[in-house]
Order: sequence, then structure tokens, then C-alpha cells
Amino acid sequence: MATQTMSLWESAVAFGERTMGFARRILPPLVADTAAAVRGMVATDPFERLIQEHRQVDAMLQRLTDGIDAPNAWRIALFMRFKRAMTKHSLAEEDIVYPALHDEVRDQKGSKSLYEEHAEIKIHMAEVEHALLNEDPQWRRHVRSLHEVLARHMRHEEEEEFPKMRSVLGEERQRTMSAEIRREERMVI
Repeated sequence: MATQTMSLWESAVAFGERTMGFARRILPPLVADTAAAVRGMVATDPFERLIQEHRQVDAMLQRLTDGIDAPNAWRIALFMRFKRAMTKHSLAEEDIVYPALHDEVRDQKGSKSLYEEHAEIKIHMAEVEHALLNEDPQWRRHVRSLHEVLARHMRHEEEEEFPKMRSVLGEERQRTMSAEIRREERMVI
């Protein structure tokens, strides 16, 4: 009887371990989706989130520029975090914000300009990555150039395009846009 009870106990433990392993993989995305839905109900201004992300990537580039004495591995790691943040941010803007600017605000010229600026930023990012990976002594020059292009782009969005969109898009549309942006950014792992 003791051996049968032991095997039931072992079976129960094994089942619990499998269940917890499954829960560890499934629960985080579910919790994130639920939290995002709640935030989406509260956050009505999608542009504030994008502006906060601008500040974060700007700070990353400044740290990279300031890291002249840091090991190259540190600079590469920081740049890769920057690149991931930029990829998430760009995807959301290019798939959600710029089409809304084009179609709903009816600003085809502004939308096209922002897409072109993103292309220029991506070219500069590739140059920085190449310089860092090849330990180019001129890496800081490439980072500064990227920083200048990025700062000009952020000013364009924050001072011209976002205010224009705020004035045209209603509160409900801005709320749905916030949720769409979060959903789009979650696509980047």
C-alpha cells in the first residue's frame, strides 16, 4: 500500500510540475494582454507613449556616446538594446501612426516624410552597428550622426505631426490607437 501511495504522490508531484511549467509559459502573455487592455482603457493619448519612448532611445544614444572608455562589448550590448527599442517603436509608428496620419488626417506629405526619415535612421543605425562590430575607431562619429538624424525626426513628430493628429483624431480614436500601438510593439520580442 505504501508503494502505491508513493507512486500516486509521485504522479501528483509530476503533474504539478508539468502544470506549473505550462503556466509559466502561458500566464505572462495573458497577464501582459490583460494589463495592456486595462492601460488601453486609461491611456487615451498614444502620442505621450511615443514621446516617452523618444526620451528612452535618446538617453540610450547619449549613454553610448558618453561610453568612450567602456569596453566595446558593453557598447555593442547597449546598441542592441537601442536597436530593439527602435524596432518596436518604428513598427508601431509605421504600421499604426503614419497610416492614420495619411488616411485619417489626410496628410500624405507628412506621412511620406516620416517614412523617409525612418529609412534614413535605419541607414545610420546600420552604419553604427557596422562600426561597433568592426571596432572602428570612428564609431562615435557614426553614433553622433545617428543621434542628430534621430533628434531631428523626433522634433518633427513631436512639434508638427503629433499635435496635428491630436487636433484631428477624437478621443475614442486616440484610445484605440493606443491599444493598437501596444499590440504592435508586443509583436517584437
